[in-house]
Amino acid sequence: MNQIELEIWEKAPENPQQLAYAGQRKAQEIFAEIKYRLESVGMLPDEYFLIDDQWENGREIPKNAYIYCTVQYGESEGIYLDVGIKWYENDETHRGSFATGKTLGESEYHLDRMYLAASEINKALYSSEQRARYMVVGDKDKTPEGAILTLNNAERQLMIDSLIELRNNQPQDITAVEQLLRRVAGSVTEFVNEVGARPLEISNYDMAVLAIQDGNLAAFNEIYAKQPDKLDELLVCAAARPGKVGLVMTSAILNEAKGISNEAYMSACKNAIFTGDTTRVLLLAEKAADCVPDLKMNLYGEMISETLSQHKSDIARELVKQCTTEQIQAAHAYTIVQAVNYTIGTPLLFDMAEKKFDVTNNASELIYALNYKRNGWMLKHLLEKGMELDMRNLSAMQACIKTDNAEMGRVLIDKGMNFENFEKWAEENPGVIVINDTFDSLKHYWETNNSSEKPEIGMTAETAFKFKVNAMLPKAAIDGVNNLIEYANELDKDGTCPKTQFFKNTLDELNLVIEDYGEKTAFKLLEMCEMFAFNPSELRGAAYYLSAGIDFAGVRQLAADGMCEQFDKPVYNDADKELSPQKPKTLAEKMQAANEKVKAQEAQNNNTNSRKREERE
Repeated sequence: MNQIELEIWEKAPENPQQLAYAGQRKAQEIFAEIKYRLESVGMLPDEYFLIDDQWENGREIPKNAYIYCTVQYGESEGIYLDVGIKWYENDETHRGSFATGKTLGESEYHLDRMYLAASEINKALYSSEQRARYMVVGDKDKTPEGAILTLNNAERQLMIDSLIELRNNQPQDITAVEQLLRRVAGSVTEFVNEVGARPLEISNYDMAVLAIQDGNLAAFNEIYAKQPDKLDELLVCAAARPGKVGLVMTSAILNEAKGISNEAYMSACKNAIFTGDTTRVLLLAEKAADCVPDLKMNLYGEMISETLSQHKSDIARELVKQCTTEQIQAAHAYTIVQAVNYTIGTPLLFDMAEKKFDVTNNASELIYALNYKRNGWMLKHLLEKGMELDMRNLSAMQACIKTDNAEMGRVLIDKGMNFENFEKWAEENPGVIVINDTFDSLKHYWETNNSSEKPEIGMTAETAFKFKVNAMLPKAAIDGVNNLIEYANELDKDGTCPKTQFFKNTLDELNLVIEDYGEKTAFKLLEMCEMFAFNPSELRGAAYYLSAGIDFAGVRQLAADGMCEQFDKPVYNDADKELSPQKPKTLAEKMQAANEKVKAQEAQNNNTNSRKREERE
């Protein structure tokens, strides 16, 4: 078998006869190859062998990294195989865990066996020579201990001949025999070619499977097309073969196969996902319609779900990008809940929303997941991006109330959910909901936005402003609202800013403060306005500093120094599809300077604002 490479090398465009460095391989691909090697020679630790979670979701192996193994007894039980990784970054050495294997046995035999597994990993990574230096004999069901033997060439040849005969005569032990053959001969298919004159009963299908397992591309190309009725089984096997050779074999079968069942194809997809090979997974998704006559449209959703279950969100995102809207809409509604639970950041979620993903049947689960991850703000943006949610599904509102998340409840009302219908449903089904502050808040929000008592044309601008603030933030500090009204009238009187524009801008900014920093911060801002009237353009800057832990005096000084003015609306970055508020430049320096001023002038009444704003105490 070929050496497992940590780097990607491709033919140089300027000279195809030379190779050029093209980047690092993903850690999960490397792990899949290591696990496959151990399994193929019967050296996989019997309790478990798992990759460390820090290397999941598409993280690449660092450049010039070195993978090494240690074996030791556990503190309480068993023997552990620790696969570590060392790399250099920014002139510093970093070490970490890459994978861990365990066996429950504690005898010297088990210790030796784990050392042999470590040796197999090292040789797979750093040697391309034929590996046949050891042989384990013994069955745990027949003998209490195994044995490790060193064989000379003659003994090795005798062992190979005996194993071949055993393979022919005892097909029930074929897997174990083939593992032994690989450990003694290096490759079953290469051995067959070497001793072709000897009597060896092996079918073309068995030869094709062995070629896949050995990674023998030449033998595979010669035999696989001769088994048209076995291509589904060969596809499942090839899709599980890690590395570039596995990709080539999978591609070759996909070009020939025309009648594969949905079940076999999904099994192949799951195997490909485990290898961590994005190209292979996307190829299977692309070829599905050609290879499966009665293709079920939910296959693509199942593939996305499987990638998330295996913590490969990088592959999931590429799948979503490649799939059509129809294919995404056929996915199970819970898939987007998986995406919330298993991914970091928003790119995958926004990609799914843009493909009109329908979450209706699992809307409440989505609410619970977003609330648990403290990402309630995301619901509005997912709906704006195109995620579909039938607003007649009242369980979504029920989830908002159960989680005390009024923010998401208001989003549902804004998007068309009828709170009166929800209230009637709750009355008809006692026990489905508990009346709490969130319920009262959402009921008030609904009534304010859907009652006949909305502001009318004849209402003064001041009264309309109070009405709208109260609808947005029930029981908000009335003195703070009145202070803003007084300040607006002053600006209107001296021609600085029309009060109607001031009120409109203030309401818009308060809405954004609630979205970005939550209701509690918005309430605090209005309480501060009892003492200090903010301009609309300063509200989000002040909200940010409040959420960062700056006290009232510090925020007041920052506003007086004009350092709350530079906050813009959170931007949508098309490059990584993340939402983030734009912070003032050199924020730390400005905050430090402002705090120093606050300390120096703490006892003084600051009235230096050029916008003629008064501080009322």
